[in-house]
Amino acid sequence: MWPAAARPVEIAPARRSASSQRTAVQVVVALALSACSTPRLEVRPQISASGQPAYELKGSSLQVLQTEVRRLCPSGADVLLQAQTHQRNESEPGFVKRWTTEILSPAPSEAHMQVICKG
Repeated sequence: MWPAAARPVEIAPARRSASSQRTAVQVVVALALSACSTPRLEVRPQISASGQPAYELKGSSLQVLQTEVRRLCPSGADVLLQAQTHQRNESEPGFVKRWTTEILSPAPSEAHMQVICKG
């Protein structure tokens, strides 16, 4: 016989309701989609003739690059080169099939910038 304070306590396994299972699935799906949409960014420092910091940036969109330039050059920057290419998935016949293809595997997009920071 166990003393009252040292008596083992049985803990019943937690039961999950259908709504908590749905919530868990929604969280997993949201995390998976956010991982797929993470923008790609590559920044390389460059040498400039003026001695000011200069950078070459490559990424998935110009918006991402412009945001990074604002962070790298708080006083502003002179843009030497700015380009973006985007290819559509036109190889799939039919609107619905092309639309679902773009959601599941988006067409590649490449952006490129070269900047020199001011002052």
